[in-house]
Amino acid sequence: MVTDEVRHAPILLPGIPSRNPLRFSFHTVCLIFVALTGLSRAGLLLVLMADPVADRALRKRTHPVLLPPVAIRLRLLGGVLILAAILAIGWIEVARATQFLSGDHMIAITAHRAGSARAPENTIAALRTAIADGADDVEIDVQETAEGHVVMLHDTDLRRVAGLARSVWDMRLDEIQALDVGSWFSPAFREAQIPTLAEFAAVARGRVGLNVELKNNGRGEDLAARVVAVLRDSKTSDQAVISSLDLGLLREVRQIAPALKVGLIVATGIGNLHRLDVNFFALSLRLATPAVIREIHATGREVHVWTLDDEASIARAMLAGADNIITSDTLLGLRMRRWFLELSEAQRTLLRIELSVLGFARLRGSDPSEL
Repeated sequence: MVTDEVRHAPILLPGIPSRNPLRFSFHTVCLIFVALTGLSRAGLLLVLMADPVADRALRKRTHPVLLPPVAIRLRLLGGVLILAAILAIGWIEVARATQFLSGDHMIAITAHRAGSARAPENTIAALRTAIADGADDVEIDVQETAEGHVVMLHDTDLRRVAGLARSVWDMRLDEIQALDVGSWFSPAFREAQIPTLAEFAAVARGRVGLNVELKNNGRGEDLAARVVAVLRDSKTSDQAVISSLDLGLLREVRQIAPALKVGLIVATGIGNLHRLDVNFFALSLRLATPAVIREIHATGREVHVWTLDDEASIARAMLAGADNIITSDTLLGLRMRRWFLELSEAQRTLLRIELSVLGFARLRGSDPSEL
């Protein structure tokens, strides 16, 4: 469901005019002209550095020299050829990047940590907010308590969300659920508790997809099997996927429940994609280039990109071909998807050329510990 707030909110994307295609085209042409000017200046400097005779000849001239018509035509032809080459490179890269995207390619919006921008992360309150906002999926983090219950928690201890310097594996479920994990976010959430995966899945059932990240804290006993059991018991297996930084945990899930989709979270580098038995890759923005996404799509896998909380980074991932945007701000993600879907194919192509040839503003790298 798309709310009125999503439907009517303006999109202000730095450097990417989204409403007027003519304005965008002029913007792109200006950038190309600046690039060509820089190339011509650089070429002149190279000539002067390599040819002292040319340098002396230029300094001795006191009057402008009128070029013959043939030379003028040759210069114009050279400029046109350079411009054509730049555009051709952009068109080729765009064609390669989009060859695996169908015309109805849909981009899913996933609420990071169940939607941590407007409610405490990994809580039922965050889940209900994400559902009300219209998220397609929610990404959540799970670990085991001392007696083996699967609970929702990102960090290995409760210091950040509850002010308690104790590890989750050293505490019983009743101790953990007695804690207030909402006041740190806002006094309005002082009743928030850490839910079990079973409690969370019961609310999510039939309402939103689940992306369950298995956290390897070094103390887990049977996390993969217990998570699969909860999903089966809650009848949410058909709306869930499993992700992790730990390929070993994903292999365990694959052995226990071959039908469940699994995804590897990647932050530093990608090896031989064909050898990994996963259904999707969750990439940091730094790795989610058009070339990498194109390579992953060629293997038949999806690409999720995390954690994108500003317009420019979401736009970049969408233009690069991402299948799923993981964001803490569901409403922002939905607004950007609406902006992207309203673009014509010509506008998307021009934006992809700009991304391929000229690039956007420098973007910060991502830290996997923040996922």
